[in-house]
Amino acid sequence: MKSQSTFSLLACMASLCLFTLSAVADEIKDSRGDLGRINDPVQDAKQAYHNGIKEFVGIKLDQSLLLPGLKSKQEEMVREQYAIRALNQRWQTYSTIEQDPRRMNQLKRYANRYNLTMIRLIEKEQLEQQRQYRY
Repeated sequence: MKSQSTFSLLACMASLCLFTLSAVADEIKDSRGDLGRINDPVQDAKQAYHNGIKEFVGIKLDQSLLLPGLKSKQEEMVREQYAIRALNQRWQTYSTIEQDPRRMNQLKRYANRYNLTMIRLIEKEQLEQQRQYRY
């Protein structure tokens, strides 16, 4: 009799653990929000460029827009000549990106690789245009 109640208790605890783990997994998936869609910055930049979209990505902070991956001269040129899309929409979120270091790091890494790829593609195109033989 005692072994049956112990077995029942273990079975109940196992099912509770499985339920809790699935709930935690759903919560983690939901907490990623829009970050679940940003997986491959190099591929995203190449696809945008080949579709004729020459825009850079940034991270909207309280008072500024951060453009990771660009040198100061490149950043000035980008701010003057190209569109900049914010990866995080501050007006849609209650917490600021500065308070979540993991999320901030993920956005910085994505923006860094995306912007480096985009600037490389643009500079390559400009160099090819300069090297074209003209009559």
